[in-house]
Amino acid sequence: MTCVFACVLAAAALVGFAGCQSAMRYDAAPGTISGEARAPDKAGPSAPDASGKGARELTAPSADPERGGMVIYNAVVHVVVERIAESLERVRSTAVAMGGYLQEMETDSVTVKVPVARFQEALAAVDKLGEVTHREIKGTDVSETMRDLAIRLKNAEEVRSRLVKMLDRAEKMDDALKIEKELERVTEGIELLKGKIRYLENGVAFSTLTVRLNSPVPQKAVAGALPFPWVERLATEVTQGARPEPGYWTRGGQGPAFDLPEGYVRYADEGGSVRAMSADGVLVRVERRDNCEGGKAEFWAKLIRRTLVERRALAVGDAATLKLKSGAEARLLVGSKEVGGKETGYLLAVAADRKSVYTVEAWGPREAFVADRAKIDKAIQSLRVRSW
Repeated sequence: MTCVFACVLAAAALVGFAGCQSAMRYDAAPGTISGEARAPDKAGPSAPDASGKGARELTAPSADPERGGMVIYNAVVHVVVERIAESLERVRSTAVAMGGYLQEMETDSVTVKVPVARFQEALAAVDKLGEVTHREIKGTDVSETMRDLAIRLKNAEEVRSRLVKMLDRAEKMDDALKIEKELERVTEGIELLKGKIRYLENGVAFSTLTVRLNSPVPQKAVAGALPFPWVERLATEVTQGARPEPGYWTRGGQGPAFDLPEGYVRYADEGGSVRAMSADGVLVRVERRDNCEGGKAEFWAKLIRRTLVERRALAVGDAATLKLKSGAEARLLVGSKEVGGKETGYLLAVAADRKSVYTVEAWGPREAFVADRAKIDKAIQSLRVRSW
């Protein structure tokens, strides 16, 4: 038993992550291509040239790494336009109409995800906005990485299967405890590998397009523009048809500390932001930002409510108070909005101490959202926020 256990541990130690990628760069100058490797000719999408026109029509990538080329495309286009705000909205609406979604929008730039089969079409639509001054398209071939991940996943699952059988046969408590510990480690590695595979598959299926805009014409100032850009970005995913961006979950992440709602999965924890979701499609995003002097929860709640009503057309009631376990208080805004013909529930909680501002957003299909309200409120109450 001891010998077999040692062999399995040795096999488990070999299960890890390693990958290689070959990158392609398509410069703005027509016809120039530089890089380590080109995209495979017989599989995956064809690489667009600098004008956004590929050698052949793009096709949806294969999710099976054994079939060949899998390429992740990223494009950055600089365009001079007359009206920046209108152009930003055109890019967003075009991406959504193509089956894509908004990733990020700022004052003079927008980043969208579009299905790879319509990548060329999206580039052509951007060309029509105005005069293109710069275009950069990069393709990263992740075929080898995907094959490597698939092999490592298969090996890890085989190791887990052997460990499960060993655990069933273990007679000594010490052996059982050692096997259980190793089984937990291997299982965690399997979930990480699966997450990386899903992340790469999404990157292959949806190309990233960033459009940066400039205008020689003075733009009209946005009425009531705020000096807090993050406030204006709240509820973007709810009201503008955006989809949740995939991410990595890691132990000891940098996001705010709180207890996950029961039945939810944390799928991202990075850069002061934590994202989670339920199997019924209710999404939760918890973020922490630096606070300003005098920025109490009452101030932020009032400002956020006005912004949600005036700029997002979200029907939200007056802020309610929710007591946190830490002794601090959060202000709670609850509302709803019809998105794509379906009623969507929305909740935003804001809490603050002298150093940080915390926001919790939750949204999803109204029926599922209402059913999960108690779980979400409990998670909000667990936020580690100091009393003012």
